[in-house]
Amino acid sequence: MNSIALSTRNISDVVEQYLLSRRSKLAPISTADATRAIRMVLTQGHVSDQEIEDVVVTAAMMRGLAIHLDRPKAA
Repeated sequence: MNSIALSTRNISDVVEQYLLSRRSKLAPISTADATRAIRMVLTQGHVSDQEIEDVVVTAAMMRGLAIHLDRPKAA
């Protein structure tokens, strides 16, 4: 398995765990909060915040969860 597929799987696993662990199931998912929390768990430095946010948004949408796109974008 190549490193990109491995890191993507790890991101997906961490995102799923994050979504399952949230206390409030009714509040929208903050992409800024999710990215910060997931960044603390992931040890790979080659995963960008945008990649993390993309996985969070996709996973949240698949679960029918509301999303708050509040992560600052680079200028």
